[in-house]
This record gives sequence, C-alpha cells and structure tokens, in this order.
Amino acid sequence: MNSLSEDSIQLVDLPDELILIIMNKVRPKVLLLCSIITIGNNRLEKLALDMRHSIDLTFDYFQSPNQFIILRFYTHVMPCIINNIQSLTLSI
Repeated sequence: MNSLSEDSIQLVDLPDELILIIMNKVRPKVLLLCSIITIGNNRLEKLALDMRHSIDLTFDYFQSPNQFIILRFYTHVMPCIINNIQSLTLSI
C-alpha cells in the first residue's frame, strides 16, 4: 500500500514554468505575495519576486474577511518588494 506522501506532488516538485503559470492565475496578487514571501522557501520567493510583468495589488482591504492579510502585507511583504515597486496607487 502506497502512502499518501509517495503519491502526492508538492508545488516545489514542479518545474519553474508550471509554478509561474500557477502564480499568474492567483488573484489578487496580494494573496500570492503574502503566501510566498518570507515563508522560508527561497525558490518560490525568487520566482514570485522575479515575475517581470506588472503585479496588480488591487485588493478590497476593507471588505476582506481576512484582515490579517493587510497586516502581513505591510509588515512582511512590503519590505521585501519595496525596491521592485515602480508605481503604487492607493484608493481609499
């Protein structure tokens, strides 16, 4: 009998190209960045930070059921991506 770990594939087992395709599907990008930045996986973090296309950080912060995402984004993610930001628009 095969164990679950032998039959399952982890995200990090996939080639970079497939991981980037998956990352491009995640909306809003804030969730992607909060899920990957500073979790300790350098490969995933580098892929997320090296995405050369525009990163849309549009997110309805005030209607979010996950208020902790706002805090995590500003305290953990922003310091990591601050040098990569070309423009930032805040709508309040």
